[in-house]
Amino acid sequence: MSRTRTKDDGGSGTAQWGPIFQTRGYLDRRDTCVDEVAVGDGHPLSITHSYNKDAGHLVYGSRYQYPHTWTYVGFPMLWFASVVNGQFNHLGVAGEPSDAAVATSILSQTNPSRSYVDLPVFVAELRELPDLVRRFHGSVIRRAADANLRYQFGLRPLIGDVNKLLDFTGQVSQRVKELEALQKSGLRRTRVIWRGAAVEDAAPVQTNSDLGLKTWHRRHTTTRKTVWAHVKWFPTGSFPQTPPEMRALARRAVLGLTIDPVTAWELIPFSWLADWFGNVGDYLVANRNLVPCSHSVPQIMRQTETEHLFTLTSSNVIGVPTSHVVGKVTKSRTSSNAGLDVQLPFLSNRQMGILASLVALRGR
Repeated sequence: MSRTRTKDDGGSGTAQWGPIFQTRGYLDRRDTCVDEVAVGDGHPLSITHSYNKDAGHLVYGSRYQYPHTWTYVGFPMLWFASVVNGQFNHLGVAGEPSDAAVATSILSQTNPSRSYVDLPVFVAELRELPDLVRRFHGSVIRRAADANLRYQFGLRPLIGDVNKLLDFTGQVSQRVKELEALQKSGLRRTRVIWRGAAVEDAAPVQTNSDLGLKTWHRRHTTTRKTVWAHVKWFPTGSFPQTPPEMRALARRAVLGLTIDPVTAWELIPFSWLADWFGNVGDYLVANRNLVPCSHSVPQIMRQTETEHLFTLTSSNVIGVPTSHVVGKVTKSRTSSNAGLDVQLPFLSNRQMGILASLVALRGR
């Protein structure tokens, strides 16, 4: 059964002009929690905090308006009278992964069968080593494009794999400890999967227009979002009984000593391009099964933090605070199985450079 709990905090202020006396309440903070009343942990959860970060929404001042003087004591401007005003929502953040993509990512990063360097792929790609020193003829642009692609898909991966192989012994020792922990009590793993942000500047808006008080503010909004996940791994079969056998299993996993769909995918031309816009590679790694183990349904956590900075641009009353910050924090927890996902992300400078090089070589 789902339950909702809410806690509010606020106050009130006054505005007076001769016989006119007005009291206005304000909601300074609201905390809401929606969860499931059930046995166990990891159930769906949603938490929202909406708050005024400072007292910049309260006016203490006065203004003469014939035949009386307006007097304001802790009087909230209308826009800021409630922190749950729809104007204080989060901005949309581009590139946020789906639950299925997050679940796939956490499984591929923590799977005890994951490789540190895929030796079969490394050996297969060595056949292209002679081409890395071949002289390319053509225009300056085409030679530059060819050199960039040779570096990105030849020298860079080769150097990276060689450096990883230099740390091979240490990686095997770490994997042995991981497998021993898995065999004994299972593994609990948490990883940050994605971070993103958005910024928006809005034109000045009138934030109060009644009871003799007129104010305008300019708004600067910043939203930051973090997505992380948690999963449990547990053994499903028999493990090696001697240290040499356990080390051999760890060595096989670290080096990816098998021919499986992961190996085939890495050797398919342009599979790297598909992984820019999807998660086939991660999905295959998540399901690699060199080590006899299984996992729980991944839990996906999302936290969104937004601050709206309001800067006073105009006021007809002396004593209005020059700035005010309204904040909102939303946290959620859901569960999701791994799955294939496709998206259109913003490409990095490196990715744009690779595409430009391909166009220069292949284009007409």
